[in-house]
Amino acid sequence: MYYSLADFLNEQRIPEIQLLTKARDFHDVIIEYISVQELPAQKFIEHNELVLTTGIGCQNEQIFLQLIYELSNAAAVFITFENPLFTVPPSVITLANNLSLPLFLIPWEYRFVEIQTYVIEKIQEKKNWIYQDLQADLCNLFFEGNSLHDAAALIENRLKHAVAIFDQTHQIVGISGSLRKLDAIQDEHLRLPIRTQTTVLGELVFYTAEQAPPLFDKENLLIRFLCFPLSLWFNRKNTEDILVTRMKNDFIWNLSSGYYT
Repeated sequence: MYYSLADFLNEQRIPEIQLLTKARDFHDVIIEYISVQELPAQKFIEHNELVLTTGIGCQNEQIFLQLIYELSNAAAVFITFENPLFTVPPSVITLANNLSLPLFLIPWEYRFVEIQTYVIEKIQEKKNWIYQDLQADLCNLFFEGNSLHDAAALIENRLKHAVAIFDQTHQIVGISGSLRKLDAIQDEHLRLPIRTQTTVLGELVFYTAEQAPPLFDKENLLIRFLCFPLSLWFNRKNTEDILVTRMKNDFIWNLSSGYYT
């Protein structure tokens, strides 16, 4: 799940914001970054980047057009002017429309740093939601009595990386479907501990997938949202093992004591 321009507009963080270009559906305009840019800006714009600008030096129409050209890779541009009498020339709006670049005017009193902080938090919330949703579904699998193989399959379905789950003895206790179909194990991508506060119970291993994004920068999220629900399976097994051992010990003690009939 990604944060979109439509999300920002619907939240009305800036109620007075004005759309200068043509209205359209902004749900497909993804925002992954936000920055403040002035001329020259061409080499510094990422796709899916929301750009904030004051249009410094754009009193000249040609310079204004140059700014829009250089920001053309952006997801959208929010512009503000200290002088309330300054307006965006029609030629600039036409160019932005031709480039499919959403252009907005915001009041001067909104501080860029506050907008940046707000958008960054929202982007992170959306990214975390993917893992929070997966955590909830893993917990549901556990309480419904499903296996770690089912958990591995769910993780691969959501994150597009094949996974295997190992116990403390390095035996596979859960494996996703694509790994079962392979003659050889794929290259290992990322290995994470499944643990309680005091004990390592096993490991969750992701394998390289050509079409899937890397997970190295998501390690803390994966440990937080995936490894905890996976530990439930190991804790259940440990509890069952303790009960079986206790029953065996009680049975042997009853036999030796003559209480068993």
